[in-house]
Amino acid sequence: MNKAVTICARDLAAQASRGASAGLSKALGDDTRFRLLRRLEQEPELSQREMSSELGLSPGAVNYVPRALVEKAR
Repeated sequence: MNKAVTICARDLAAQASRGASAGLSKALGDDTRFRLLRRLEQEPELSQREMSSELGLSPGAVNYVPRALVEKAR
């Protein structure tokens, strides 16, 4: 597994559990964001389409969550 991807996924999941996702869209609940980030941590090579299908989310929502957390962390 790519070390940079693993570190990024771990950091994103940690930020979500600390509440860094508070400013994200109200349409996605904390549980949904956490499940998405946890799944990304477990299998970072999943495509957005595969993840959206697994979690029952739109591909746009799957794209939005990690991008918003990265932006918030800057």
